[in-house]
Amino acid sequence: MYTNGDSLDSGILKPYHAVRWLENRGSYPFVPHVLVKMPGAYGAVVCDLDGDTDFDVVACALFENPGNTISKLIWIEQQSPGKFVRHDLHSDYSAAAIDVGDFDGDGRVDIAVAHTYWNPSPDRDWLTILWNLETQPTVTAD
Repeated sequence: MYTNGDSLDSGILKPYHAVRWLENRGSYPFVPHVLVKMPGAYGAVVCDLDGDTDFDVVACALFENPGNTISKLIWIEQQSPGKFVRHDLHSDYSAAAIDVGDFDGDGRVDIAVAHTYWNPSPDRDWLTILWNLETQPTVTAD
C-alpha cells in the first residue's frame, strides 16, 4: 500500500494522484493497482473499519485549495475480495498524517487525523479523533 499525492510543489490538484497497492504474485516485479484516485493522497492505513473481518483502507490528502469540496479523508471499503468502494468522510481536513486504533476501548477502529494549516491560528485543532460509533461506520469528530 502506498500513496502518491505530493502537492506541496505547486498546490495544483493532480488527477493521477492515488492510493495504490502492489500485488506480490510470487516474483518480481510486483503488479501495481490503483485502489482509488485521490488528489493530494498523502497517507493511508489498512484496517477493518466496518468489523466484517476483511481489510479496508482509510486515507488522507494534503493540499491547500480553499473552497473546494474534494474529500481529504476517505474510507475505501473492501466489499468482497478485490472489490473496493470509496466513501468520502470529510472535506475539511488537510491532513499530514493518519492512524487508526481502538482509542476508546469499545472494540471498533477509530481514526486519528493530524491536520496541516497553511495559516495556523490558536483556535484550530491540530488533531481530530473520528469515533467509529457503529459496526457500519458513522464517524463523528471530536
